[in-house]
Amino acid sequence: MPIGTASILDGSRIASEIMLEIAENVRRLVVAGHRPGLAVILSGADPASEVYVRGKLKACDELGIHSEKFTPPMESSTDDLVQLVESLNLRDDIDAILIQLPLPVHVDAKKVLLSVAPEKDVDGFHPMNIGKLVTQRPGLAPCTPAGIIELLQRNKIEIAGRHAVVVAMTMTMAVTMAMIVSGAVTMVLTGIVRFMRGLVMLMCAHGDSC
Repeated sequence: MPIGTASILDGSRIASEIMLEIAENVRRLVVAGHRPGLAVILSGADPASEVYVRGKLKACDELGIHSEKFTPPMESSTDDLVQLVESLNLRDDIDAILIQLPLPVHVDAKKVLLSVAPEKDVDGFHPMNIGKLVTQRPGLAPCTPAGIIELLQRNKIEIAGRHAVVVAMTMTMAVTMAMIVSGAVTMVLTGIVRFMRGLVMLMCAHGDSC
């Protein structure tokens, strides 16, 4: 796609293609004797989190992936959640663990996230996975930035040598997205929408359209 030509990317179409591919991969794993498993920990009563988790469990069901939802009481301590995570780390039928944020305010979310085994860290937040991201090595990457790259690749959009502008609602998204593209683009500018609206508009003027 020529530089300077803007277009709308059909994310729904790409998502459907990916779902079909994953379903086939899951089928092959099941035939080989292992059904992939996801454990989701949802502590608290955040409505948005409940919707998000419900969507993930529905997707697992459609794909043939085993899933379990754990809902510790809101008064659960940091140690309670760490113990739960550690028990899931030891289970062979659980391949991925998702800690749904935000956790209750009295819980040390960083400690809970760090307790997830790196190979089961589906969010890609563990320092070992972040380290692989920084050094451009294969590993588990945060899903939204990874999804954006997949969307670009499947639309045959070349980002090498481009100027990338990352506009995000959170620092986590902005930083991880910047790290993912930094190995290909010549310049990365990041902006947090809710804090720097004017600056973000200025920064966007410096990015290459695609």
